[in-house]
Amino acid sequence: LDDTAARLLAKLDQLLPARLRKRASALHAVMLSLGEPQSRPAAEVLTRTAAACRDHECLQFRYRNHQNRTSLRDVEPLRLANYGRRWYLAAWDRARADWRTFRVDRMEAPLATGKRFVPREPPEGLSQYLLKAISHAPHEQLLRLRLNSSAEQAAQCVPRWVGTIEAVDADHCMLTTGADSPEFLLAQLAVVGVDFELDDPPAQMLQGLHAALARLNRALMPMS
Repeated sequence: LDDTAARLLAKLDQLLPARLRKRASALHAVMLSLGEPQSRPAAEVLTRTAAACRDHECLQFRYRNHQNRTSLRDVEPLRLANYGRRWYLAAWDRARADWRTFRVDRMEAPLATGKRFVPREPPEGLSQYLLKAISHAPHEQLLRLRLNSSAEQAAQCVPRWVGTIEAVDADHCMLTTGADSPEFLLAQLAVVGVDFELDDPPAQMLQGLHAALARLNRALMPMS
């Protein structure tokens, strides 16, 4: 939460009854910010998930993956993170005995089980772990760019939510980005901020990008 929202929550916290104060403060207590949220899942899903994170309470929910298949998950929730247009949950998956990252908008009816857990040590560098997991999540469109910039310079001008940066040499780096449509992918390319070359993009992806760019060009052409 930004400073203004945090101050507002602090003031509200003093006015709310204890029962409501605990629920309203849950989201602020466990949120880890990775970027500016532009879209959010249902408020009730976020609130329940945040409360489970804060109270160290196991959480069960049905999860729909990118192939639209659902499964029942039983997790030890650790942190909520906002990244670009979405919210994510970092949690220990009890059945798989490993850390997992879940898109909150794909979680259905999360239910606290009443089982408490002792928080595990998070992956080293929690923010970097989340960024890597999110950037490598399945996307309809996945693209690699060779940037004419060092990794350090690119990190200063490429928004973190766009993707992950890997150093190549002193003057170049690779950026991996992904989106669910050519339009969103084009928007991410537009904010890279440095010159780049596409690294062997599929022909179908190029067609989608050209079509989206053509619509943009027509809209920007001066009226005759």
